Amino acid sequence: MAVFPEKGSLSLSKEVLSQWFLPHEVLHVTEMNAGQSGSTVVRICVRPSTSKNGISQSDDLESADQPCFALKSFSSGSTPERVVWLHELLLTIGLHHKRLVPQPIKTLDGRSFVRDSRGTLWELCEWMQGTAVASPSHAQCVAGAESLASFHLSAALYSKPFPGSDGSLGIVRRQNQIQKLFADSDRWDRFAVHANSEQQAIASLAHDAATILRSCTRSEINRFVLLKGVELWSSPQAVWRDIWSDHMLFQEDVVYGIIDHHAAGIDTVAADIARLFGSWIGATNDESPEAWSVMLEAYASRRPLTSRERSLVCLYDSSGVMLGLDHWFRWTLDENRLFPNWAFVLSRIQKSISRLPSAIEVLSRSQ
Repeated sequence: MAVFPEKGSLSLSKEVLSQWFLPHEVLHVTEMNAGQSGSTVVRICVRPSTSKNGISQSDDLESADQPCFALKSFSSGSTPERVVWLHELLLTIGLHHKRLVPQPIKTLDGRSFVRDSRGTLWELCEWMQGTAVASPSHAQCVAGAESLASFHLSAALYSKPFPGSDGSLGIVRRQNQIQKLFADSDRWDRFAVHANSEQQAIASLAHDAATILRSCTRSEINRFVLLKGVELWSSPQAVWRDIWSDHMLFQEDVVYGIIDHHAAGIDTVAADIARLFGSWIGATNDESPEAWSVMLEAYASRRPLTSRERSLVCLYDSSGVMLGLDHWFRWTLDENRLFPNWAFVLSRIQKSISRLPSAIEVLSRSQ
């Protein structure tokens, strides 16, 4: 069993955990895979038995009636103001949907987060049950779309300004980013030139993607880049932003929760719709209008979508495919970042490349 936060050391865990748990409580601590976020995520279950130092490191099975929680660190750039905003958003959603998003647990002295001796901010939330589904069934797609719409309806009620925001929406930033990308169309090839032996698989994919990118003319991509007033197509509100297949949990055909809220902020609902639905479409390789229609109509049954919002979903999805590849190539080949699961990284890149031609086509038809 991995011991939080560092193998062989319980000092920091006791420092942080003592803010939420009493000295006599016995905790079963399991460090979880946090994916690509870089955060530390720890599953904590309160156990009835005792063990050394009050923290159990055994592999004993957890009983069904044990209360379990998720202890998670925030990224180094997070501020207390941002954490408060996020927690108030979760509480707002919780007033209307008890089990849709994790609820923050207050410390023994009434705070919703703590700062450890190294300056890292931590939160404790309810542990959300359920399993992520990469390729959901028709029923799961419908349930997921309806749950996302319900989240957006409740999130719209939370109108507190987002700390540190410049007010610009994601779609406008994407127009600027794609304009720069096409002005430097050899960027991905340059990243690949300096690849080491372990990076050759990704370097080969970068060359493939660059070839596809150069097949699009400047006049075609300018249809998207120069599109005016796109930020007015949908009203900005609180959204999840990092919602994709790994972050929506199911039990059979029922949504049991949306997780990983640290990226939440202000954008349009189209950003979330494109992110979630696009991740499901990418997993199944079914980009047919019918596949999108099933999810969009299920969403619209709870929260109606204007024609402009539907168009915006397409633009978010297609620009996200292109910029997602740019991020992965920069992280892996230029910045030499290390990831815990390289097979996952390769899979994400391959899926995005398979969608790149259709994404370019959508952007070239922007109007």
